[in-house]
Amino acid sequence: MQLVRIRTAQNVDVEYEVASIGDRIVAAVLDMVIVLLYVLAIILLWVFVATTFEPTFSDGFGVVLIIVTLAVPTMFYHLIFEVFNNGQSLGKKIRKIRVVKIDGSQPSIGSYILRWLIRLIEVDLMSGAVALVAILISGKGQRLGDMAAKTTVIRLIGHNLDDTIFTPIEAGYVPVFPQVSQLTDQDVSTIKEVLDVSTNRKTYSKETQQELLDKTKSSIQNRLDVQSDLPPQDFLSTVLKDYNAVKWKRSTMGSGSFRHL
Repeated sequence: MQLVRIRTAQNVDVEYEVASIGDRIVAAVLDMVIVLLYVLAIILLWVFVATTFEPTFSDGFGVVLIIVTLAVPTMFYHLIFEVFNNGQSLGKKIRKIRVVKIDGSQPSIGSYILRWLIRLIEVDLMSGAVALVAILISGKGQRLGDMAAKTTVIRLIGHNLDDTIFTPIEAGYVPVFPQVSQLTDQDVSTIKEVLDVSTNRKTYSKETQQELLDKTKSSIQNRLDVQSDLPPQDFLSTVLKDYNAVKWKRSTMGSGSFRHL
């Protein structure tokens, strides 16, 4: 299992599992099936339109329309979905894998365009052979397009963000740090991941766990402008509970219910 270390917005290094070659191949096959189904649907549509409105398609305009509706979406399929669907084509979304920047930042449109352009060569023109070799030897699950764009493809946890950050709280719980309202779901998701790492002694050394806890506590204290004598793990657990309490309060005030309770 390959791991890639990505630095989050809180300057905390978090390890993600790199998407396996199997995951990427399955995602690519799913994307291919989706594109083929689209092409088939468009062909059937244009056959129907051409036979129904034959005079309209007797000139070159109809041919141009057919070519545009077939060629443009199929050629730009991966680029369009990765740009507008947070780094996921439909196949990647089904397989729960996603394109991310190695430095933890959100890939720019330029990054997506660069990896897509190189994809046309290493995947489409060379049947994926070059991409497969690159992924095997790169050490970070990167094909040539990923190396150029400084991206990789990671596996995602099989839960949505709300489920990932959810922590049960007792009735009447009063937040210790009300400043947690300044945090985002993504911030708290990172805290939850750090806490999960701190309990996984089989994978991470005690020194690594403690360093991660210390850095995360320091980052969150600076973010919230608070100081606490609580040990790092207790502090982060409290922040997690406080955030859920504040979020629950906002949810009940806004809609009268909270879907996790």
